[in-house]
Amino acid sequence: MGDDDSGRAYFEKGLRLARRVGDHNLVGTLLSNLASSLARRGEFETAKAYFQESLQIARATGNRMAMCFLLSNLGTLAHDLGDVAQALQSLEEALELARALEDRAHLSHLLANLGALETERKAYTRAEEYLQEGLSLAQEIGHPEHQILLHINLANLRKEDMKLDKAAEELARGLELAEELKHKRYLQIIQGLQEKLD
Repeated sequence: MGDDDSGRAYFEKGLRLARRVGDHNLVGTLLSNLASSLARRGEFETAKAYFQESLQIARATGNRMAMCFLLSNLGTLAHDLGDVAQALQSLEEALELARALEDRAHLSHLLANLGALETERKAYTRAEEYLQEGLSLAQEIGHPEHQILLHINLANLRKEDMKLDKAAEELARGLELAEELKHKRYLQIIQGLQEKLD
């Protein structure tokens, strides 16, 4: 049995026990953890069902932080499954919660995701608003990884809007931060995008 399988078995056993004793918060947490694990393995439909069940528990118990996190994950998952309307709905609800909770780190990440989604939908003005707000916030709170992501997403927006010089500028800003952090994944993404602009 591989690590993923043993991890899943562990979560499923914990889930059975938590259900038996009626610990709703623990059930919700375990469902969310199991869903995240399944999503990483590409089992999107099963992950979606677990995230949705966990969200029902979070709503019932009034756990707004968990709701925000779960809606964000459901939005990303819906996007991966090609359901753009559902992705937008989930991410916008998560954004509203993040604002109410003043969770600025999560807020900057949600703005990055919504900006990318609106770019994909060719809603460039809305995408610009989300991405600029997200970048300002990420800079304000000193979150360099979110800043890199936002520069990448702004570069994609500029590329889609045929502003290639501006796209190159955004990538250069993101690259500078990625080099400072020695962030291999973002370095690869940026270099790949730069090659497409050349």
